[in-house]
Amino acid sequence: MRFERKQSAVADGARDWRVEPVPSEHLESALTLVVGAGRGGPDVAAGVAALRGYLDDDVPAGHDLWWACQGAQGLAAALAVRSPGRTAVVLHSTTDTGLIPAEPLADLLAAMAERVCRDGATLVQALLPPSSRSDILAFEQAGFGLLAELIYMRQCLRGHQDPPADAGVTFRHYNARTHDLFARTIVASYADSLDCPSLEGLRDTEDVLAGHKAAGVFRPDLWTLALVDGQPAGVVLLNQNATQNVAEIVYMGVAKAFRGRGLGRALLARAAQLAAADRFGAISLAVDASNHFARKIYDDAGFVEASRRLAYVRTAQSPPAAPPRGA
Repeated sequence: MRFERKQSAVADGARDWRVEPVPSEHLESALTLVVGAGRGGPDVAAGVAALRGYLDDDVPAGHDLWWACQGAQGLAAALAVRSPGRTAVVLHSTTDTGLIPAEPLADLLAAMAERVCRDGATLVQALLPPSSRSDILAFEQAGFGLLAELIYMRQCLRGHQDPPADAGVTFRHYNARTHDLFARTIVASYADSLDCPSLEGLRDTEDVLAGHKAAGVFRPDLWTLALVDGQPAGVVLLNQNATQNVAEIVYMGVAKAFRGRGLGRALLARAAQLAAADRFGAISLAVDASNHFARKIYDDAGFVEASRRLAYVRTAQSPPAAPPRGA
């Protein structure tokens, strides 16, 4: 994964916008840009209200909401939603309508990401539809790098039947006593992994665990550690979707020494067993499109593709971008 700011097609002298944190009197119009300028309707109003609540409750002075503007007219806007584990997710207005060039969005993304990283975030990320070519260009111009193409998959649990137990595998749930064991096993699963391998070493393990806990509703009884002959070998972390009757696999990994033994399938079966027992209607997950081994396991288990997104990230170690006009 490379982090570099791509050359803009707009000359510096032609940049007639400025980039800044959104002033309080313009929050509503900036949030409307983020949610979906021009669409209107109750969905946009509800989205603006939800983001306004986030700003009011969680963000001091609203400095995580930025825009590129001409006078008091917003051209593009973006909000960095901070999460436990020192990460932030970018919500942004789109340039794919063709009404504005990618450069104003790129300028504000670069400035906002640098501020958020200076304030302690180690990773700033965004999920973009593969067809959003103009938005992709904006993120690349802002110094974000492509982490992975993610495939979102789902398995219906209707009529689920538990598979036969594997006599050589035992399971433990997450709790304070097993916390360190989970942490060590997760780190061991990163070695030569095909699932977003460039993330290895970018974040502290405790930050990683905090991020996994914050993805949906944390359920320690649904986090499972697999032991093979008494040795920690793999994990599957299952959370509850915050709004749907769906269990989400937020992470699954097998330590390198235990790969090739069918443990991934055993962990997936265990996750389905727990989810079905808790009366979830489905299980969802995201997998790196280049991880063909994991995709084969999910396909064989009956998971079907729902959508794809490109994960773009910028880290605290990324080279600083050139300052945009007005920053």
